[in-house]
Formats: sequence, C-alpha cells, structure tokens
Amino acid sequence: MNSKASEIFALFNPAGILESLDGDAQINAIQPVETGKSGCLVFIDNKKFLPFVKENKPSAVVTNKDLISEIQSLGLEAVFLAKNVGVAHAALKQKYAD
Repeated sequence: MNSKASEIFALFNPAGILESLDGDAQINAIQPVETGKSGCLVFIDNKKFLPFVKENKPSAVVTNKDLISEIQSLGLEAVFLAKNVGVAHAALKQKYAD
C-alpha cells in the first residue's frame, strides 16, 4: 500500500463508506491501532483505544462521529469519518491487503 489519504477518500466516498476527510497523508500500511505509527492508517471506534492513537501518532485514522472531534484535536495528518468503522475497515483491507 502506498497511497495518499485523499486518493483513498476519492475511491471510498462515492459508495458512502467514508463520509469526510480532514487533512491528507501518505499511507504505507494498514496497522492495528495498538501498533500503528507514522505512515500507518488505523481504525478506532471505541474510546478505550484513544491512548494508543495519542502515543503512537499514526498518520491517518478512520473513526466515527462520536470520536471525531477528540481525534481531530490530536493534530494527526489525516482523519476520516465513517458511518460504520467496521465496514470501512473491511473495505479498505480488501482493497489494500498486503
């Protein structure tokens, strides 16, 4: 995987999988939220995973409306909004599986 967040958004927004994108970033891999760092895209739909995002500072995060404000306040390069983070995770993994 070697894509910009804006390219990913352009592919998945028309189907409604990704609703919005704040910022842009170069993304090299999809990683678990517990280990995703710079260059990585992670998915978070539960507040209990926020400490990992704060500590590891992934380049991009896919999240839901309940967490988006808090995630945006962390100053990450790119933040995607998805209605259903699980569906977004499955769709992006299917497209970009390493």
